[in-house]
Order: sequence, then structure tokens, then C-alpha cells
Amino acid sequence: TQITAAEAPNGAVFVSAESHANPTPTVVWVVDPIGPAEIAEHVNGGVSALAADATNFYVVSNSTVIGYARSTGNQMGQWSLPPVNTANTSNADLVSMVAAAGEVVVMIAQGNLEDVYRFHPGSAAAPQMIAQGTSAAIGPDGTVYYERSDNHLVALSPAGVTTVGPVLANSPNGSGGGIAGVDAVAGGLVW
Repeated sequence: TQITAAEAPNGAVFVSAESHANPTPTVVWVVDPIGPAEIAEHVNGGVSALAADATNFYVVSNSTVIGYARSTGNQMGQWSLPPVNTANTSNADLVSMVAAAGEVVVMIAQGNLEDVYRFHPGSAAAPQMIAQGTSAAIGPDGTVYYERSDNHLVALSPAGVTTVGPVLANSPNGSGGGIAGVDAVAGGLVW
């Protein structure tokens, strides 16, 4: 079983089995820094990604983001996403999500591309696609890093500021290497 998890600003960690097509309810657990693990929510369907901010936690289930108030466990919002397209995804992360800077950012695999959407949890407006690349990752502060079609590394800040960086390697070799892509953001570095 693959696990997905997210940490809230206060150190609480939400954890669930990861499944993109599970038709049965999935349990999301919360491990609070001052208490034992408890059931946070029962989600009707598979869980693809989790995120949390100081007020809410968010679950991607099937093609929907569901928001829950952390204080009560009550659903506080729901936003539709396009379905994941697993064609040509190999071992890529199919869905990832970060709640930061007052917004929620969701990355969805769409075959050979990664589509990135952003929405404000206080609004019922549909998530808007803000970036698309051949690879992408979301930083813990909500900055989106992606490889543009011309192989440049691009950073899109939560404020909407775009910074174009270097060209990433794109010289395939016979061993399956020679192609760089954005995989993760950790320790202040883009990997």
C-alpha cells in the first residue's frame, strides 16, 4: 500500500492509503503532536493527495478536492478537477497538492504533461490552470516549478511572478538518461 501524507503548520500530520480509483470509503488519519493518532475523516472513494493549512485540510478524491474544517471535521468546500490521465505517466506522481499562502495548488498528471491548478478555499470558483509542463513540482510555500515546452525551468510564485531559469538537459541517450525534469522541491532546492 502506498501512503500519502501532509503536514499542517502546527505539526499535525494527515495520513491515508493512496488510491486513485478506490470505490470504497478511505480513512484519513491525523497524528497531532500532542496526542495519539485519530480518524480525521472517512472519504467516499480513493485518496490521491492531501494538504493542510492552519484552518482546513484538503483531500483529492477521484477528480474532486474536498475541504474539511480542522476544528469540526465538517466539509467546508468542494472543487472539481479534470480526471487524471495515466497514459505515458510511468512512475510520475499522478496528483500532488499544497495548501500555502491562502490558496491550494494541485498538480495533475495528464499523460506526458503535468497540469497545475490553483484555487482559493474561501471561494466556490473552479480551480484555474496556472501552469503546464513536461514535469512539475509544488514547493511548500505554493511556488510552482515546471519545465516549459522549450525545456526552461520556470518558477511561478504564489503572487503570480514568473521567473525563467536555465534550460534543462534534453539529450536522450541509449541508456534512457540525458533528460532532466522537475521532480521535487525540498531543502530550498528544486530536484
